[in-house]
Amino acid sequence: MRAIIYPSHIRGAMRAPASKSVTQRAIAAAMLAKGTSTIYAASTCDDAKAALNMAEGLGATVEVRGDVIRLTGDFSLKKNVLDAQESGLSMRMFSTIAALFDQPV
Repeated sequence: MRAIIYPSHIRGAMRAPASKSVTQRAIAAAMLAKGTSTIYAASTCDDAKAALNMAEGLGATVEVRGDVIRLTGDFSLKKNVLDAQESGLSMRMFSTIAALFDQPV
């Protein structure tokens, strides 16, 4: 059996899925930054939602529209208890940020 292979061109566009760990790191960085940060193509996974909830608990204002997050950091403790749910990375990052407060968290 003989096969003939002809040259061709591949075309199209593909969007890679968002990284949950990069999204969590971006949320933490945005929370610590001055002003408002916009995170595009953010992951919408449970770990990212946990990071957003923890950032809000530590004073950030969060607006989510699809895979775009607008976050304004503000160090004003809103919650004494932060729930990382099952997100180990969020727990490690936001517990160290919470240690910056003078109040128990």
